Amino acid sequence: MKPENRPSRELLEGAHKIGVRTLGIPEEFGGTPVEPETEVQTFAMVAEEISRGDSGLADKLVQIWKISKLLQNIAPRHLQERWFPRIVEDPGFLLAHCLTEPRGASDRWLPPCDHQAGGRHHQGDIEFSGAA
Repeated sequence: MKPENRPSRELLEGAHKIGVRTLGIPEEFGGTPVEPETEVQTFAMVAEEISRGDSGLADKLVQIWKISKLLQNIAPRHLQERWFPRIVEDPGFLLAHCLTEPRGASDRWLPPCDHQAGGRHHQGDIEFSGAA
């Protein structure tokens, strides 16, 4: 991606200023409060409306919300204390994640594992160690 095609810093700062950027972050860490009962609907409606004007910006915000919810629900407290403040302090702080779906989705198109070339199956995942 060319830097000039990225959402401007001002746009991210504006989303941060009105609290949209921090929707997925717990209030205790400076996030915008959302009713737990309607959280998913809130995320969907806000993302849909933002994407009407800029789907790229909506995608950036959704990644922050999604990963923040993962941190909140799965990460130990010390990691939440490390990452949430950093995310809240910097409007330009973006998040992304990578995952795999063993034996399904796009992973089914991976080539067969070649144990001789350093690949190995691990709990259904393919891991490449680089060892020959």
